[in-house]
Amino acid sequence: MDQHGGEPHLSIRTHLTQRLGATHLLMLDNAAALGDGLPITFDPLGGRFEGAKICEGISASYRSNADKLQRGTIPRTEDINGKSNIYQHRSLCVWFASTSVDAPTAVYAQGGGGNNFAILVGIARAITVQAADDGQPFLIAQSAFLAEVDRPYFICFIWQRPSEHEGAGTRILLYINGVHQHTVEKDGTEPFPGHSADIGIGNCQVGLKSYNDAGMQMGGVVKDVAMLGMFNDRSFSAAECRDLFERSVVPRHVIEGNVAQQQAALDALSGTEFAGQNCAIRIVQATNATDYRLILDNLRFEQDPNLRDIAVQYVGPHELTLLNANGSNAAEICTPPEVDLDGITVLAGGAAFRDQRRAIAHNSAGKLWQHQLVFCDAGAGF
Repeated sequence: MDQHGGEPHLSIRTHLTQRLGATHLLMLDNAAALGDGLPITFDPLGGRFEGAKICEGISASYRSNADKLQRGTIPRTEDINGKSNIYQHRSLCVWFASTSVDAPTAVYAQGGGGNNFAILVGIARAITVQAADDGQPFLIAQSAFLAEVDRPYFICFIWQRPSEHEGAGTRILLYINGVHQHTVEKDGTEPFPGHSADIGIGNCQVGLKSYNDAGMQMGGVVKDVAMLGMFNDRSFSAAECRDLFERSVVPRHVIEGNVAQQQAALDALSGTEFAGQNCAIRIVQATNATDYRLILDNLRFEQDPNLRDIAVQYVGPHELTLLNANGSNAAEICTPPEVDLDGITVLAGGAAFRDQRRAIAHNSAGKLWQHQLVFCDAGAGF
């Protein structure tokens, strides 16, 4: 239900299944599968549903074992990998965090050395996605950055036939944290291939064709995996990839309560430098105000442009004015329509954003407020 009253907002599960039309969805805080496709089952094998919370809408994630044989599995299923020619394009999304990024290991793998559709981490410390089809050009795309140990990443992996885009060949696209990383297009034209093996989650026990065009053995690594969504005949847009990331990202700090409590919590962070954070600060609509103002005092945000790390996320339906003070440099901000904390409690969002970057005043100590950032009611004109 909506924590702040008014129209109910949807859980991330419902958003993925009803709004975006997931063919299959496994949140991976348990083995239950959702979606409109054929039933699928998930066997955790040696793993367990006790991993860290790496995205919103869950309380835990699936944690794979360090033994590559002890991976989660989804049996061969008709509308995922049981036959070819079943769809013209496909999107797959998943959150994961890995305890090692120094050697090749799988996050998601269906198929084997000849035909496969996989998400890997650890090939030259990159995150890669690949689509191999015997007799067709091999497609592999990689991140524009080096992966970090234990950092959660949100992957959107898109496969398209020529009929689904303006190019002349089959292509794949990789988005990480909603930011485009790499598009690879070659002159293949065949529909998506069938795969005979079970799908491995968290690890992979078979050799996968990769950069060297031969079967690359994957190592077993402990990983946390969550929010695995499969979308047949659906290509996510760049905006949809980023929106899903903003809806489900877990922040480093949560600022909530009344206005005075929120300002005090922000003041306590003064002097902090944030780096390598998907989302540094989330501010939740104040309990005693609609439109209000807060000051960011001496907070520094170092952003990886390949990931567009969020400095401040505001979850509320009204207007919040943020003043960057004394060297604060919050620039990347977001206002998601809603945020599902645990599958039950959904925060109402929906504020639009107006950026008024200008010097506005000096405080009593003579220090300059550098610029203000204004989150506005989505219905307000400006």
